[in-house]
Amino acid sequence: MELNFYGALREVVSQKTIEYFPAQSLTLRELLLKVISRYPGLQTELFDENEELLSHILIVVNGKNVSYLQGILEKPLTSHDRIGVFPAISGGGTLELNRWR
Repeated sequence: MELNFYGALREVVSQKTIEYFPAQSLTLRELLLKVISRYPGLQTELFDENEELLSHILIVVNGKNVSYLQGILEKPLTSHDRIGVFPAISGGGTLELNRWR
């Protein structure tokens, strides 16, 4: 499996890609928790106190956004899956709309 981290999450793991070769099939939750055991700083970046994925985290599996799917953390993964983990992205300041009228 290949996990790619983006934005501020990449800084936590100090690299873009982590390759993981599990001995057995894992769910997305199990995989993320294993990565967190190696990079504890990810815990508060990805999960709330109930170990539910934070709403602003985007998960992409094999190019498809799966973040919104019910029960996605319990989805079994295969050894060939590519997972992307994106933090919320925002930018710029507030726009003064009246200035443009």
